[in-house]
Amino acid sequence: GVVGGFGAPSHAMPRWLGKLWLYTQWTTRWSTTFSYSLWDYTGEKTVHIFTPTLTFTPTEKYAIEARYYGTWLVLRDSKRFGSTVSLRGVAQLRSDLRMGLSYTYGLQLDQASLSDIIDMRSHLAALFVEYRVNRTWGLQPFLSLERRAIRERAIWIASIELGAYVRW
Repeated sequence: GVVGGFGAPSHAMPRWLGKLWLYTQWTTRWSTTFSYSLWDYTGEKTVHIFTPTLTFTPTEKYAIEARYYGTWLVLRDSKRFGSTVSLRGVAQLRSDLRMGLSYTYGLQLDQASLSDIIDMRSHLAALFVEYRVNRTWGLQPFLSLERRAIRERAIWIASIELGAYVRW
């Protein structure tokens, strides 16, 4: 698959992004996905993200995913590599309703400087829902609690988001 998008340029939002991915079903219970994302920010920051994902589906209603995000950060003349890991569980409650929990630990890419991106560690717990209103569109509420820390400094961030998507 392929995805592309544009954003309002800032330190936290990419000016444009692209994503390519490949999905492979190994057995009825095991599958893998590999994706590559390219994010281009203003201020000469470019991010390359390589994400292998392993998914186990014990039943048709439940899935468990383990992800690794290998991130190559380029800021002006500096280049560094960082890692992030994530674990996610998803339940298909009805044919039109999915709910999931996830935990992610690692880099936080919305920082202005390369040293802050590399030095900061984030713990992010999230609850998400996907509700398909009909065949062509749906809603995705998202709640999260995050702890970001650089050395001895730490902050907590709570967020509530509502996304909408279209399908064709």
